[in-house]
Amino acid sequence: MAETAPGSAAPASGKAPQRATSEVPFAPACRTMPIFFLHIPKTSGSSVNAFLKALYGEDNFTEHAEYKLPHLLSGRLPTMVCDCVSAHIPLFAWHLYPETAVYRRVTLLREPWARLVSHVNWINRFNHDKELPTAGPKAAPLKHVSAVLRETDFADPASIRRLFDEANAQLQFTDWDNLQVRMLLTGNMQAMTKPLAQADADNALGNLAQFFVYGFCEDNDAFQADLVRALGLDYGISEVRENPGAMQVLTTDNTLAREIFAPWIEWDQQLYDRAQLIARQRKGG
Repeated sequence: MAETAPGSAAPASGKAPQRATSEVPFAPACRTMPIFFLHIPKTSGSSVNAFLKALYGEDNFTEHAEYKLPHLLSGRLPTMVCDCVSAHIPLFAWHLYPETAVYRRVTLLREPWARLVSHVNWINRFNHDKELPTAGPKAAPLKHVSAVLRETDFADPASIRRLFDEANAQLQFTDWDNLQVRMLLTGNMQAMTKPLAQADADNALGNLAQFFVYGFCEDNDAFQADLVRALGLDYGISEVRENPGAMQVLTTDNTLAREIFAPWIEWDQQLYDRAQLIARQRKGG
């Protein structure tokens, strides 16, 4: 799904900025059209990152830039000069950084229930082979939620309800709560934690419509083809598929959990359905 974003035209060809400053965390290298891949967790972003790295070149691409961001903003690292930035950075935050409008924005959506199931299973890794983070505002809530998840019986309505209630009580933990809408919100510093409403779903859809290219996890090849076409490049579609699914404690056929967790996908479902409709209309389908 390709659409030109107002005010995000590619810079004229020339040398990359010479000045390194924490005030500008990212700057284009001006070798290829600069893009920002807004990586919404559990939407096949790892496969897209592998594709983007091949497309732009390892030296002109950075992934998980959110980990470097504190060092960039503090001046401990100089401005990151590259044409392709991929990060779990919400749109409202990306807009705060100077000169990011030069990067055209791209993203993927995923069917909300499948995304939520995948994210629940991913969090469950903290109960097995993944080390819990120890710093940041989400560290304690994540530790609590993963512990409750470890004790959850997904065949027992009361146990599922306890997980739902305990996760909702952790105000810094909204990874399971309509995360796709939250990642696409602008105009509100509390986008990742505030209660959502219809206006937020509308805001997210309006912002998505301004993206240079957006697509859907279920048809990653079409997204890649749309992006290559929009960039005007001659490049074959990647067959790389990264980040296989984690150990499953929840499956998409668990209708009991889906019913209890319904508020966590309500606004994401509306966003996804409306985005699909717009994409079909624009392609004449």
